[in-house]
Amino acid sequence: MTNLYCEILAAYTEIAMSTIDAQDNTIKRLEKALQDAAPSGKPALLNNLALACFPGDLSRALYLAEEATQLAVHYNDEYQQAEGLYITAKCLAMLERYQEAQNKAHRAALLFFQYDNASRESEALYIEGITYHRLSAYPEAIEIFRRCAEKAHSAGNIIKEAEA
Repeated sequence: MTNLYCEILAAYTEIAMSTIDAQDNTIKRLEKALQDAAPSGKPALLNNLALACFPGDLSRALYLAEEATQLAVHYNDEYQQAEGLYITAKCLAMLERYQEAQNKAHRAALLFFQYDNASRESEALYIEGITYHRLSAYPEAIEIFRRCAEKAHSAGNIIKEAEA
């Protein structure tokens, strides 16, 4: 039994290390691409880099998402602005900065609505609902979760629908 346990532990360690290595490689690849990118392409790369850092390095992910949002506003890229706001909201919620997270998630949901992206809108609504719940604003949380479930259902996102 001991040998089997050691083999299983070694296999799990190898999987965990390959996942960490893959994430590190993704981060390095995105950082390299960011150096070579045209300025108008940087918001998307920054958002992808923020997601690669999330949740392991929340401070960095938050910084990158906020920078992506600002650049997206500068280049009139509303979709990447919505992505940056959404990632920022996720980071702020995990950092228990719920009021700020609620505002960012709400703005992201509105932008995703404009782009008729019900799946991403439901994701942003979910974060907004979580923030209302954490702020003990239960009637608002219930309403947002109801809207989230409807959007997720229309997008075919049964996992988010169930979570809501």
